[in-house]
Amino acid sequence: MQLAEFIAQLRASGVALLSGERWLQAGPLASELQKLDAAERAEFPGEAPALALPAAAWAAEWLHQACLAVVDREIEADEARRWLTKPCPLPGSAEVIYSADLLLRHLPELLQLARRLSARDPVTADVETLCRQWPYSAVGAAAAPETGQAQLELIAAHRGLRRAFADRVLARRDATRLGLHPLLDDAVRAALGAHPELAPELAARLDAAGGAVQVAS
Repeated sequence: MQLAEFIAQLRASGVALLSGERWLQAGPLASELQKLDAAERAEFPGEAPALALPAAAWAAEWLHQACLAVVDREIEADEARRWLTKPCPLPGSAEVIYSADLLLRHLPELLQLARRLSARDPVTADVETLCRQWPYSAVGAAAAPETGQAQLELIAAHRGLRRAFADRVLARRDATRLGLHPLLDDAVRAALGAHPELAPELAARLDAAGGAVQVAS
């Protein structure tokens, strides 16, 4: 099985079958990542950041290995951790956050599965760590982004990412994403608009926090 096939399955249905192979051949990886990018770009609220292929490829490999480590209990913990703690090859930027998210957006579901199978497993802890480091992708994961402040600043500074972040917070009713950055809170307020009844708990927390809406270019 090729890594490109794993990505194609996710793109087509949101579900991918694992072959059991520890390492996959890359195959036409760039092509599949570009297809994911095109689909996301068509629905993105505003102008999306440029595609950073190395970040997207890293996220694809990380996601496959994480899925395999969660479901295959024969994999040694040290072997799994060697991959799951491997950092993104590019420094933080709006482009990297957007590109890695093409695959890392599956983090909430992966973390839910990992916790259900073994909440105390080291692999589960590694997935939780990545959720905290990538707060844009992990909206809805019930893992507070304690170490993702630099990424929060980048998300807040980019108009499109800020709006997409707010849309996810509302869609997933994730109150843990409130109070992290004033511009992100303002984006959620703007997304709610005149319809706080759509997410009453979030609206109540935002009202309690108060503050005027701020504008960033």
